[in-house]
Amino acid sequence: MRLRGTRPTRRGLQVACDTAARLRPCGQSGLQGSVADLVPGPGRLLIDVRAAGVQVAESALFRGESFGWHQPSALPHVPGSEVAGDVIAVGSGVEEIWVGRRVVASLEGGGGYAELAVADAGAAHPVPDGLGYAVAVAMLTTGASALGVLPVAALTPDGTVFVMSAAGGMCALFVQAALRVGAKVVGAAGEEKTRLVSGLGADTVVDTPPTGGPKACAARSVSASSSTASGGFSRPPNGDGPIAVRTRCPCGRCGA
Repeated sequence: MRLRGTRPTRRGLQVACDTAARLRPCGQSGLQGSVADLVPGPGRLLIDVRAAGVQVAESALFRGESFGWHQPSALPHVPGSEVAGDVIAVGSGVEEIWVGRRVVASLEGGGGYAELAVADAGAAHPVPDGLGYAVAVAMLTTGASALGVLPVAALTPDGTVFVMSAAGGMCALFVQAALRVGAKVVGAAGEEKTRLVSGLGADTVVDTPPTGGPKACAARSVSASSSTASGGFSRPPNGDGPIAVRTRCPCGRCGA
């Protein structure tokens, strides 16, 4: 549903109102609300949102819980830190050539779960022709994180890579990256996700027990001796054997 009285197409044109998903304090009804007068300031873009990303951290923030260094925002709040869509207006200092471009962008302070969003021009990236909005926004943070981790692995055609949580966003990219260089891939995932991992092309797929059980924690702990919150690679101490790729154990209790 669109509640805009005016559709902006050039610099400085105001929007009458914009529909957004707003988190409200308990006792206040309604998830959908209106945000008035979205205007791109200097160096910023106004984006007609076609797809918004959903991060693991945001799912915790929705419940009013902290996630790592992320803390819940004061309510009411429009969540959403990633969007893809069309630029429909620009602020001062931004070239008019941006208007009409398909872009993906990171947002500071949320605001992505709305029909319109404002982003810094420096945080926006053109979306290639043929790439859908949903795929583009899904790749924004996950893809960048994966690209940051992959050089550490130094993948080779004669290597074997063991990927935990292989159906997840980053780890699905790890599976594909390892296969692209010719390495053998063993992917572990829950029963309902093994078909996805097989579809990615993994040479072997391991069905792990349900998340949170002792066996699940044990299965994840064999892959590496250290990890980061966003995932990482590790090698055996002597440098031989398979490379392990893992993310933090989702049970949240064992510390793996």
